[in-house]
Order: sequence, then C-alpha cells, then structure tokens
Amino acid sequence: MITALFTPGKTLISTPLGDITKEGVHNYFLLLGKAYLSSSMAVVLTSSPP
Repeated sequence: MITALFTPGKTLISTPLGDITKEGVHNYFLLLGKAYLSSSMAVVLTSSPP
C-alpha cells in the first residue's frame, strides 16, 4: 500500500526513496478507504446471526 505514494505525477515531497506525488497520495487514500470498508464489512458479516 505504501508504494501507491510513489505513483508518477506532480511531486509534493522528495524523499530518499523517491518522490511522493499528489496522485500517489490520492491513490493511497482510495486504497485506505477500500481496506477500511472491506474490513468493516467482514466484521458486520461475522457478527450477524447465522
């Protein structure tokens, strides 16, 4: 998930590992949202009655 920050695009921060881009930050938060929704749905499904 961290590698999403280094997507090619407009540079926000330059690090020794590479440039963190605006597009990369956008992709990172999209992936973070998907992970949160997936894990919350797993909790809902396992907590519901059989």
